[in-house]
Amino acid sequence: MPGKRPAWGGPAQGITAVHVWTFTPTEKGVLVHTEESWTGAPVDADTANLQAALDASLHAWVNNLKDGSESHA
Repeated sequence: MPGKRPAWGGPAQGITAVHVWTFTPTEKGVLVHTEESWTGAPVDADTANLQAALDASLHAWVNNLKDGSESHA
């Protein structure tokens, strides 16, 4: 199914990122799963803070998607 598992990746500020979204239809709507990985010298130098930033970013993406989809339901 096209669009069921979009992914992107690339470099930014010395970090190489890969981000994958998976959309699974359910009886009540769509289950969304997202994951992202970061590698590079900045990550190696400050793993804990960049992991926290990545976690916050993923939560924001999912919450924004949820809010947007519910406001259009």
